[in-house]
Amino acid sequence: MIKRTELIFFTFFLLLFVSCAQKVTHNSSIRENGMDFVGTTSYDSYYNFALSRMYLYDTDLAKSIEYMELAEAADPESAYLKYNLAQLYISANLTEDAKTKLKEVIEIDDDNIESYKLLGRLLSMSTNENDKKEAGNYLQKAVNIEPDNSDSYFLLALHYLQIGEKEKAKELLEQSIKLQPNDEDAYFFLGELLKEEENLDSALILYSELLTLDPKNFATLLTLASIEEKMQNYDKAQDYFDDLLKYHPNNSKSYEQYGNYLYRTKKVDEAKAQYQNAEILDLNNQEIKFKLGIIYLENKEYEIALEKFDYILSTKSTNEAALYYKALTLIALEKYSDADNILNSLSGSNEYFDRVIIQSAFILEKQDKYEKARSLMEKAYTDYPNNPNIANYLGAIYRKKEDYNKALDVYKVFLTNNPNNEAILYSLAVTNFSAGNDDESIRIMKDILELNPDNADALNFIGYTYADKGVNLDEAETYIKKAMNLAPNTGYIIDSLGWVYYRKGMLNEAIVNLELAAQLSPEDAAVWDHLGDVYLDSGDISRALKSYEHALKLLNENDDKTKEDKKLEAKVRDKISGINARLSN
Repeated sequence: MIKRTELIFFTFFLLLFVSCAQKVTHNSSIRENGMDFVGTTSYDSYYNFALSRMYLYDTDLAKSIEYMELAEAADPESAYLKYNLAQLYISANLTEDAKTKLKEVIEIDDDNIESYKLLGRLLSMSTNENDKKEAGNYLQKAVNIEPDNSDSYFLLALHYLQIGEKEKAKELLEQSIKLQPNDEDAYFFLGELLKEEENLDSALILYSELLTLDPKNFATLLTLASIEEKMQNYDKAQDYFDDLLKYHPNNSKSYEQYGNYLYRTKKVDEAKAQYQNAEILDLNNQEIKFKLGIIYLENKEYEIALEKFDYILSTKSTNEAALYYKALTLIALEKYSDADNILNSLSGSNEYFDRVIIQSAFILEKQDKYEKARSLMEKAYTDYPNNPNIANYLGAIYRKKEDYNKALDVYKVFLTNNPNNEAILYSLAVTNFSAGNDDESIRIMKDILELNPDNADALNFIGYTYADKGVNLDEAETYIKKAMNLAPNTGYIIDSLGWVYYRKGMLNEAIVNLELAAQLSPEDAAVWDHLGDVYLDSGDISRALKSYEHALKLLNENDDKTKEDKKLEAKVRDKISGINARLSN
């Protein structure tokens, strides 16, 4: 599922800026409080100050600034007026003027903690590196002035987060929570740091404590669900999503986020239902429509998918994602000319350029223009030798034509510069398997698991290969069950487990898993072939024949058969012929 990058901290910093400013203002410890101000200032100063406040209440910011400036001019040594003027400048986005005024406050009152905090935050937001260094000094000064002020620690922590010094930020957030145990913001940011460093147990404890402060908090419930999902505690994740929907039933984001979770866990139809609920609550939300479009495309509901992508493009015709997926939908509808026009329009895309080339080659293949497709991909590989998607597809083109040596060469050359690319290593293993180098394919898959023990496809490949050969069946079961935990509700992985049980002679367990696999992957001919074998060995000849016939139908509908597909087709035909011969005797 959906890892946050360092950018999230800067984003949250910006989002919290206004709320933090309000918190500091309301808790202001400016030494020159309102009563002192009334007693020590001139009549002109106080009169203009009062007018400024009046205009501020009327939301006339320009007039409020005008009269506050007059008040300050009448009493230029007042730290209180300068601080108030700085706040007005901030509201008007006059950041440089605000910085100047806050520095003037500090010159008058060297221990003015609120000015140090506010000036530090302003400087932290600057793109100038010197400003950022200066920001740390001002915020540290605020901590030194009042070492028991939790806000000072929190704001200094945000500064360290922004400049990437996360260990210092962690220490300061912990100190902030120690001083103010109910500070939800500090809990949240510390939790994000723990999540990023994969310290999920500690993050879970922290967010659980945060939830006790506000049991209905949207962000906390969502974060706890994501942690439980990452820890593969799917029942607990579901509980948090249930609470999210219970407490926020009219928030489209509740359904959208739950839909994201269901989609990640391969419950596509349930995800679609949640996205539809979200769409009802937020009819113009393009992100929800895009996600629905993807699901309709995957479900082969092409016309509805087009409607979703077209709606997005009607409001923003340059949306590259919508254009690309509209092209995929048109390819599925065999409207190759229209799809090609869209792909050409995306040729200058930074994000989709490699996928545009690949889909253009795919269109050529679908039109039986293999040589043109190969030439297109070979040129692309020459132009972008370190692009894994292009290398992968070029190898796949060679593999389809059973030119395994060329495919292997592409992958090996790519891996000389990118030795740890899991996708290319996986393709190298599969190509070796297709070429009859079974032991080499297993060796490479185990290399992938050295790099990433949680690669579900590599785990499944090893487990299924062992099962298909009838060897190392207990080890195969262990591999496949781990893959299932990593990728729940995945049809081909559940099929592999069913095949292990079949090889172990556990026919009932095999049937249960293979029937589920057929439900999850109804268009996978290999699953139906396996199911037919298990039905046949269990004595259910009628169901076996139906399963084989369905597998053959799927294979016949495939115009782009691989060598393995052709071998499977021949085997299935033989099995059907054998059953029909038995039934005729």
